Amino acid sequence: MAVSDADIAFVQDLFAPLGDITTRKMMGGLSIYCRGRIFAMLSGAGRLYLKSKGDFDRELAAAGGELFTYN
Repeated sequence: MAVSDADIAFVQDLFAPLGDITTRKMMGGLSIYCRGRIFAMLSGAGRLYLKSKGDFDRELAAAGGELFTYN
């Protein structure tokens, strides 16, 4: 399933408080940037992945987040 215009609008609204949010469709999904730096991806299936490390990585894991992997 490809990312729709409604998905893009949702992402832009969700992350609007961060500031300058841009997106780019890639391989059926969506790359999400803040001030030109990628920080998240939205899969074509609607799953959101956040880039993380350190304390934020541990917070996401504690909240039930899963590590992104691919085969």
